[in-house]
Amino acid sequence: MRLKMENSNIRALKILAFICSIIAWFFLLNALFLSFSYDWEDMLSALLLGLFFLMLSSTCSYQIKRIIKARKQEVIVTLLECEKCGFKKKRRFKRGDYIFKKTDEACSRCKADMLIVGIYREPLLEKDLNILLSQENLGGK
Repeated sequence: MRLKMENSNIRALKILAFICSIIAWFFLLNALFLSFSYDWEDMLSALLLGLFFLMLSSTCSYQIKRIIKARKQEVIVTLLECEKCGFKKKRRFKRGDYIFKKTDEACSRCKADMLIVGIYREPLLEKDLNILLSQENLGGK
């Protein structure tokens, strides 16, 4: 649910930034046109409105980048638990994972089947990022 809300917030911010940038460029071009006709009062008001909408669209763009950057610093993790000995292991989420699914992975202690008991997001630390990148380059597990 939260992810859906974040996606809709990002989509709304993108639309708002796009609309504000169009309005900003309209007012700035209008100010440029009015400067040739020597109507300084209208030109200044159009210039100020254009700059206002330009600042508004750049603020929206900054917020979008900040939200996307924060989202990239998280990774989805699957928590596996052994049915016999209770050993727990974390691994990166794979498509098709769901809670209470029996996996083909064997427990490293007793070689029994593992069960998915949780799926959640957790912050991605710098050392974890380096490990994940090295595993992906090696065709990792």
